[in-house]
Amino acid sequence: AQAQAVGLNTGRSAGYAIIPIMIGNSVKAAQYSNALFERGVNVQPIVYPAVEEKSARLRFFLSSKHTHEQIEHTVRQLAAVCT
Repeated sequence: AQAQAVGLNTGRSAGYAIIPIMIGNSVKAAQYSNALFERGVNVQPIVYPAVEEKSARLRFFLSSKHTHEQIEHTVRQLAAVCT
C-alpha cells in the first residue's frame, strides 16, 4: 500500500510476501537495482528472458523480520529512484 501510495506499480501482489515493482524495461530495472543498492536497499531485477521485456521488475521478498522502518526506508528510496 505504501508503494502504491507513492505511485509505484506493484502489479497483482496484494496480500503476498513477494512484491514486484513493475518497471517494464530490463535496462531500467538493472539501473534502478544498482541505484537502490547504493542507497542501502538490496533488490534483484527480474529481466528478459526470465520475464517478457514489458514485465521487467524489481522483486522484493517481505517477511515478519522486516521492520516498519525498513519498509518505509525502502519505499522512500524507491520513490526517489523510480519516479
